Amino acid sequence: MVGPRRALACLLFVTCPPIIGIMFVPKYVDDPNTADAWIACRSFIGIGLATFVTSQVWCAQMFNKKVVGIVNATSAGWGNLGGGVTNLTMPFIFLIMASFTGQNFSQAWRLSYLVPLAFHVVDGITVP
Repeated sequence: MVGPRRALACLLFVTCPPIIGIMFVPKYVDDPNTADAWIACRSFIGIGLATFVTSQVWCAQMFNKKVVGIVNATSAGWGNLGGGVTNLTMPFIFLIMASFTGQNFSQAWRLSYLVPLAFHVVDGITVP
């Protein structure tokens, strides 16, 4: 009824509030709620990993059985590449944010989450 495209968009939008929430996790090390809030936000952000499944279903429905294996493998490969590129570029985004905040590293890592948030919102809007 919903289909893989709309499910993918829904997953992207569902993970937006935890991305915003992680920017407001308490910064004090002595606060016992700091780890709990951070772990909860990261766990809910992890729900976004289910977009892999919706992408595979979407490709399986769109393409002929003669090429669906290649298409699914390509889709999965691009997904893995995206994870690698994220691991490569987020430290640079953090450094850019640190330069904007005057080397306030606590604020810089929080602002770095604006980049994935923007991708989630834009992709969630453009997918359906």
